[in-house]
Amino acid sequence: MLDPFEFVAPRNSFAMSFRDFVPHLMGVLDQLGLSVHARTEFLKYVQSEFSRRISSDPCCSTHLHDFSRHQNIAYRFLSPMRVASAIDMSVSADPCNFTRLFLIYRGILEDDMPQFSGAGEKEANAYNWREVVGWSENSKDPAMFRVLETAVLEVG
Repeated sequence: MLDPFEFVAPRNSFAMSFRDFVPHLMGVLDQLGLSVHARTEFLKYVQSEFSRRISSDPCCSTHLHDFSRHQNIAYRFLSPMRVASAIDMSVSADPCNFTRLFLIYRGILEDDMPQFSGAGEKEANAYNWREVVGWSENSKDPAMFRVLETAVLEVG
């Protein structure tokens, strides 16, 4: 049996307060070449028909709302190889630049934050996120067919 806490743990993730997380995440997405519009859309998602039936709360329709339920957040981006092993997708356009941003996170209790010492915002800011997600300069080339897949998953 897999422990969901192992997917977002001090050895492979970074943790910070919710207050610091959102501006930090926007900075990371900026480093990855996302426009202001794309960064904003990353924080949102469209409710499925199922979730509309079980919840009439309109604020349930954003990742930002989900993030805000936690005082502290630990997160990481998965490498494209890890995502591909779970979600297979191919693009037949040539040339094509395909970028996958898959963020997994979980809420962290204040008492558990010391476990993430040495894996906070300062360390996350120094991390090479472009290398993790396989970002390339071609992501900005308007002459290429470009695909940006984004996903956010809460574990735990």
